[in-house]
Amino acid sequence: MRNLSFFSLLLSAAAVFAGCEKEETAIKVQDSESLTQDVFAEETQGKSGVTFTAASAWTSSITEASTTRAGSPAWIFIHPDHGDEAGDYTIFISLQPNLTGADRAAVVHIVCDDTEIAVNVTQKAEKADGTLPSVTPEEIIRMPEQLYGQVRAAWLEIDREYSTQASRQSLTPDSPFLLDFWRKSYDCIRYCNLLIDQLADIRLPEADKTMLRGSAIAYRATVYFYLNTLFGGTPLFTSYRELVNDLPRATVEEINVFIRSALEEAIGMLPAQAADSLRLMLSVHSLQGSDFYHALSLLEGIRQGGLEDFDPLSFAQCLLLSAEAYVQVGNIAKALESLNVVNARHGWAILLQGTPDEVSTAIRYFFGLWNEGLQFLNAVRWGQTESWAIHMRLLPIPTKVIEENPYIAQNPGW
Repeated sequence: MRNLSFFSLLLSAAAVFAGCEKEETAIKVQDSESLTQDVFAEETQGKSGVTFTAASAWTSSITEASTTRAGSPAWIFIHPDHGDEAGDYTIFISLQPNLTGADRAAVVHIVCDDTEIAVNVTQKAEKADGTLPSVTPEEIIRMPEQLYGQVRAAWLEIDREYSTQASRQSLTPDSPFLLDFWRKSYDCIRYCNLLIDQLADIRLPEADKTMLRGSAIAYRATVYFYLNTLFGGTPLFTSYRELVNDLPRATVEEINVFIRSALEEAIGMLPAQAADSLRLMLSVHSLQGSDFYHALSLLEGIRQGGLEDFDPLSFAQCLLLSAEAYVQVGNIAKALESLNVVNARHGWAILLQGTPDEVSTAIRYFFGLWNEGLQFLNAVRWGQTESWAIHMRLLPIPTKVIEENPYIAQNPGW
């Protein structure tokens, strides 16, 4: 009897110990140092992700360090913010720039069963150099345009230098400019998302807000067009609260649908000249998809506007794209009419007739003079890439991107 009681006592102790152990390990953090993160005022990402193993489903909340849990601060958020089952997870912390002039702190609470871990995040009032941030709401408004200018310049360089199969043979997933382009692109997209998300809280006339929103939507759609063309499907995110490194690749078609819808929305928000530039972009997008009549409706609208005086290069491209689309729908007379506008503007001989092949040859010759940003797109549209090795038709995903995002796989052949 005495032995039985002692054995029962051992079983009871073991059960209690097992229960405590389960509670203590319901969340196991890989690196305890990640639970304290200090960032500077201009930084918009945490110092690192927080990786942990959850024994079951988990949830999260965020509170200001100096208040109760009733409120969730708007300046910090995490992704993902919950898990539906046991497994390994990494959460990423995003913040808005600290323009308050004072340090601020928040606690991210992760709860699994009866276990809770806390991630303490402090965002300082000063920048890394010890000065107060000079970023103002006005500068945040301008940031999408500034970043888009960098992406556009990089796109033009890639199009100029890597639009042939021979030039692409020197590329590898570790080519530095590819990672630079990817990161600049998603920086631009992220700040477009930020402006769109916060625009309602910015004190500006409604007409200005409409134009800013239209511009951000247009920049974001155009950058996605570049990414889709160069890499194929890439992560698609439209909220500042999302993190690109936690998203899978959208399909090429999903991004194409997004681009078309976004450009059409932005056209209705912007002044005539900017809207015509977007119509040109949308017409190229339509031509790449063999939607020739839609492209023509856009291009004819541009010809009635003032793009010729505002942007002569884009107007020349408009005329050549119109001519190409008219050839595709079998209207050679209208194709010649578009070509002859180009000829007349430059004092060249007027073309009176020609077969579809002859007119197409003339179009491609003229495009050699005005092909900025269109070299690869033209090569694809004209079937010149069909003889390329299949993997050369897309660029490799940068190695660092694949390392940072577990949902992204390399393009085949690279």
